[in-house]
Amino acid sequence: YSEASRLASKLADGLCELGFQVNHPAGPILNFSSSDKSRLEAVEHAFAAAHVSFAKRGPGIRLSTHAFNTDEQIMRALDIVESASPN
Repeated sequence: YSEASRLASKLADGLCELGFQVNHPAGPILNFSSSDKSRLEAVEHAFAAAHVSFAKRGPGIRLSTHAFNTDEQIMRALDIVESASPN
């Protein structure tokens, strides 16, 4: 649980740096959104094309990390978000 939470915090920090609003209570699950709906749709399409597991929840996208995930996978997800939605 602690490793998954650490990875989620790293992901949340990166998403905030990219300009997304992040809801990240303590734990491995986070949700992020943008006031620009087209930006969020572009990320959804990019995640689907890259086979990144995610869920549409509320006004945003939910990601959930697990202990078997790696720092490299977090960075890959952030790279996908950045390339799909230049800020």
